[in-house]
Amino acid sequence: MKSKRGSHVGIILSFVMFVTFLIFLYSILEPQLKVEKDKEAFLEYLKRDLMQEFYGGLTVVVTKSANEIESKIPKDENCMSIPVGEIDVVGKNYLVRASDEILVGGEFSDSGEFFNYDWDGDKKKFYKIYFAEEGFVSLPEYIGFDCVDGEIKLVNKKEYIFESKIKEIIKIYNDKGFEKVAENLSLNIPAGSEFGLKFLDKERTELYSTNEGNVSVSIFSEELPIQYVDEEANILPGFIVLRVW
Repeated sequence: MKSKRGSHVGIILSFVMFVTFLIFLYSILEPQLKVEKDKEAFLEYLKRDLMQEFYGGLTVVVTKSANEIESKIPKDENCMSIPVGEIDVVGKNYLVRASDEILVGGEFSDSGEFFNYDWDGDKKKFYKIYFAEEGFVSLPEYIGFDCVDGEIKLVNKKEYIFESKIKEIIKIYNDKGFEKVAENLSLNIPAGSEFGLKFLDKERTELYSTNEGNVSVSIFSEELPIQYVDEEANILPGFIVLRVW
């Protein structure tokens, strides 16, 4: 009986020691687990709120070629004019590209109801005119006058990530710190947390990135595939890497 009682006491003591060890282990790991959950939640927040700041509207107007227009257009004319008053693009930045990928000059009419663009007389060519709040590269100088009436074939409006917006936010970060980015974008940054980002092209070559120094703590990161509009209005695949610590 004494032997059995002793064995029971030993089992109970072993169980108590095991539970005590688990409680001790949890008390050691629990703060770190909480930190990891907080960082993961912060990363999800950045994916939603910060990424949204990179988006902007892009309106693409595709014109008819001269051959598609019923009215006769003289070949010696040097510009065309299309009505844009009902498309909600007046005052926006623009870029004009011919169907052979050549950039050409253009401008809004004085009334803003029309958009004029240079035409080289090739009746097979159509043109794409890109309108956005974001800036594009400088266009060739517009040289047209007394334009003939062109016609719109298609209007497409869509939201895209803009390279220029990513560059702007990264520049603010590198010049003034992540706190300024958070302030400008009204981001809620948890106390003791920081973030950084990288912008990669389709080959994963780094185009721009934030200066983060030597980060010695654990980093949580995620690579997000995107489509973005570059400064020549090309729509390209790429990646954004978000990092929090």
